[in-house]
Amino acid sequence: VIRWVKENTPPDAVVVSERPPWVYLLSGRKTFGFPWVPRPEEVIGFIREIGANYVIATPVTYLTGRYLLPAIKSRPDMFEEVYRKGGNIVYRVVR
Repeated sequence: VIRWVKENTPPDAVVVSERPPWVYLLSGRKTFGFPWVPRPEEVIGFIREIGANYVIATPVTYLTGRYLLPAIKSRPDMFEEVYRKGGNIVYRVVR
C-alpha cells in the first residue's frame, strides 16, 4: 500500500495513517496520525484542518477500527476508495 502511495500520489500529498513514520519513510509523503477520539466529527475536522489528500485505513488494527473507520463511514461522500490490497484501503479525500 505504501508503495502505491509513493508511485501514485503527488510528492506534496498529505497522508493520514495509523503508522505515519513508516508511511513517511517509505513514500516521502508528509504524513500524520489521526486523533484517538471516539467522535467521528473530530477525526473529520482534523483531516480537513491538515489538508489531507489521502487516508490509509488498515482495518485489522484496533486504532483504525475504533477511531478512523467510524469517521470514514460517517462521511462516505468525503472519501473515495482508490486502492485496496488485502485489508488495507487507500482513500482519496474529496473536498
